[in-house]
Amino acid sequence: MIQILLCDDEQDVLCFLSSIIEKYCSDYHCQIQAFTNASEAVKASNTCDICILDIDLPEMDGIALAEQIREKNKDILTLFYSCKDYLVFDSFKVHPYDFIRKSESEESVGDKLNHAFDYVMQNKLHYLFTKGSETVVIPYREILYFYKTINDLTIRTVDTEYTHRKSLKSLVFPQYFHKVSASLIINLKFIKSFDDSNIYLSNHQHFKIGKQKMREFRKHYFQYISTH
Repeated sequence: MIQILLCDDEQDVLCFLSSIIEKYCSDYHCQIQAFTNASEAVKASNTCDICILDIDLPEMDGIALAEQIREKNKDILTLFYSCKDYLVFDSFKVHPYDFIRKSESEESVGDKLNHAFDYVMQNKLHYLFTKGSETVVIPYREILYFYKTINDLTIRTVDTEYTHRKSLKSLVFPQYFHKVSASLIINLKFIKSFDDSNIYLSNHQHFKIGKQKMREFRKHYFQYISTH
């Protein structure tokens, strides 16, 4: 389930956004909380995945509201829905996922919301495996890479390394991962840099890649960064 918080001082806008979510985002199980009051929105933001905010609010502006919400819920994804295009650059200070103009078509708004919802769902996914009597649950967003040796699959996270018996071919992973080779799948979020034959990760590890695989990687990576 995706928990959505809406805040706009116009009730008609809240109804419009709710209808867009119901019409264009029906593949997701969404729960919507809508507010015309910024203070009430802050109070309700703890468990939300996405907030969609107007910038021009009477009690406080939407950028200040986004800052207060992020203080309570650092993982929330913020989108601004506004008719004031000149504020788009001011909004960058709170790192919004997207800025949607109120003049955009219904279909365009629906497409952008779908993209945001898909991003949230992918980040909510977890990789699970059993080791003895223990079930290990790892958020995909914390995994740097999967690496297959002859006998084991290595899962390297930000803090830890795990191994278990698993075929790399059977793995299903979010779109922000890239299968570099038959034995390696890398999380694009942790790419620090790359050159003609090496990919360098944020944990100072690097992997040597062949020319053809490097071309495929570059294409996927540039597609990834163009939408994130």
